[in-house]
Amino acid sequence: MRPKKVLFFSQDPGGTNALIPIIRELGGTSYIAVIGKDNAIPIYERKGIPFVPINKITNRFDTESIKKIIADYQPDMVLTGTGAADFFERYIWAASRELFVKSVAVLDSWCYYGLRFSNYTFKEIEKYEAKREIMYLPDRLLVMDQDAKTACVKEGIDGSIIYPCGQPFFQELSESFAQLDQKDVVFYQQKISSGDKKKIIIYASDNLSDSFPPNGRIFWGYDEKTIFLDILSAIEKVCTKKEKYVLVIRPHPKEKKGTWEKVIDNLDVKELKVIVDGTVKEEIAISSADLVIGMWSMFLTESIIAKKRVISVQIGAKRQAPFILEEKGLLEPILDKRELESQFKRYFSGEDIGNIRWNVDMKAVEKAKKYIQKFL
Repeated sequence: MRPKKVLFFSQDPGGTNALIPIIRELGGTSYIAVIGKDNAIPIYERKGIPFVPINKITNRFDTESIKKIIADYQPDMVLTGTGAADFFERYIWAASRELFVKSVAVLDSWCYYGLRFSNYTFKEIEKYEAKREIMYLPDRLLVMDQDAKTACVKEGIDGSIIYPCGQPFFQELSESFAQLDQKDVVFYQQKISSGDKKKIIIYASDNLSDSFPPNGRIFWGYDEKTIFLDILSAIEKVCTKKEKYVLVIRPHPKEKKGTWEKVIDNLDVKELKVIVDGTVKEEIAISSADLVIGMWSMFLTESIIAKKRVISVQIGAKRQAPFILEEKGLLEPILDKRELESQFKRYFSGEDIGNIRWNVDMKAVEKAKKYIQKFL
């Protein structure tokens, strides 16, 4: 009997990171082929996963074009992420169904449960919220936990196709933090500090400006730049030893290159060192940090897995963000400038703030493999 053939597709960072541990785990028992699009490409390259950029196959991403790709590969199953930026994965599920090929999608985060399966993208989120119709579905959907399954069912997704199995990327990340060479962390700390012993504060940006209509600031009441400026202002106001700290802006993978360099060029900051760095791998960046601060980027959740101190800032919020740490009661975001200054005062005076503990399911990859092989 020939080994089963599994064809993977992904395009966004979260979905790609969740699929990679599954690709590695299935590789010993199944024949694997991987196709990457957009932000998935540099992640597959960095993590050493053999793949084919979809642009080498086609520049059209409608159902008929994807049907041709699937027909050429002749897989027994298609596995995808669940991106909400466009209809890429949704067309893959539709194409698979027309070709009688089994499809499995992996949900990677606790947000936008229904949007990912609707007729709308991020930029049309208000239209989705008005209708909330599920239009596209894979044959099976792997989700992180029972909370995620409950939320999916509430959005109208058939519960019989949903299987909670943990978050494969979190398991891999937890293991990689434990195995990280501390010499690499120290080297990075020294590089960022220019040889001095400075404490590193990482600002984890998010791509809010370009992802929500008409822009992030109007939709949410803030965006990655307003929050950064609030953070910078608070540090400048309450920190008496700015020369002992470095503020590192960690761009989101979907942000345009050079965006933050332009912001820094317009700053009038004298004692505090502010830099942009998104080049080093996340595990090293997170491990080097004394404090991680942001809005609700997955980077914050990853930092908690690394047992780092984390603060969420959502000053100006018009609505509640889809932030799992807040939903699970593990963290309360800072919503006004005075509270932010108060928290920084405590931090700079040496108080232990932002400590959050969340136990990660260390059998997520094994569970995902079990579900997939059973369906195969």
